Amino acid sequence: MRVPAQCPRCREVNERRQSIHEVGSEKRRHELDAVYLHEMDAADVHSGKLTVRCEQGHTTVVTLPIPAFELLFDFGCSALLDGYPREAVTSFATSFERFEEFTCRFLLARRRVAFEGVDVWWKEVATSSERQKGSFVALWISEFFATPPLLPRKLVEFRNDCVHKGRIPPESEAKAYGEAVLRAEVSGIVTLRNFFDSDLDYDDFIEHHIIRAGEGEPYLPSFAGNTVLSGMWRPNEYHYPDEDEDEPESGEGLPNQEWNQKNPTDPTTLTMDKALEFFRGLRGLGLRRK
Repeated sequence: MRVPAQCPRCREVNERRQSIHEVGSEKRRHELDAVYLHEMDAADVHSGKLTVRCEQGHTTVVTLPIPAFELLFDFGCSALLDGYPREAVTSFATSFERFEEFTCRFLLARRRVAFEGVDVWWKEVATSSERQKGSFVALWISEFFATPPLLPRKLVEFRNDCVHKGRIPPESEAKAYGEAVLRAEVSGIVTLRNFFDSDLDYDDFIEHHIIRAGEGEPYLPSFAGNTVLSGMWRPNEYHYPDEDEDEPESGEGLPNQEWNQKNPTDPTTLTMDKALEFFRGLRGLGLRRK
């Protein structure tokens, strides 16, 4: 897979070589140099680290600035659009498993469990998806006294048939499965996000307690906030000024909406068609490639 992101080493070289005018040009701001996902084994995903290689041969370990389940859901959308329904199902299924892990890490962090304690928990459950699901259900119920967002048993069996028995499903069934994952994950995200008064507070918590990037580590900027799942639950009515527009002063031009409020997204209104349309938009903007 090709991921559109600037190679940190190429960017450093270019910024040294180019003049201030070239660095500030429109081309420099909007064009991203593609890099290959050179390695992405289980340890890389769970630690949030990706090893990428650019066309110049530079190999760099980067921090994924989003939870892994968001990237995996995008993989499922890509597979659906390209005509690979079975691969889409496996990506959506893996996304949901990583969402369960993410939620456990989130709830443990909210309870002020130290990083070392979270790592001890993960070491005990990492090789068993059933143990991970049990942790997810137990932590969710103990926190919210409600049933967690889960997939129906029928869809779990459908997933098992595709993954373990080699079933190649029709596109319609793959989309239905993806839609169930979409709604379950957005439902969970909105519940977790509403611990906080704003998206910014939620993002800050994720950055420091889930992603945990080391100081000075490079990011993949093309992913930050640019995923299907993010687009499905975040408000989209904000207006950002064009390049020639003056920035608003003292709150002028900001949305007519309180910053400190709960997210009202209703996951039952989300559809896979809407998700795929959003993903096509990411491709159109050059933020995703085949």
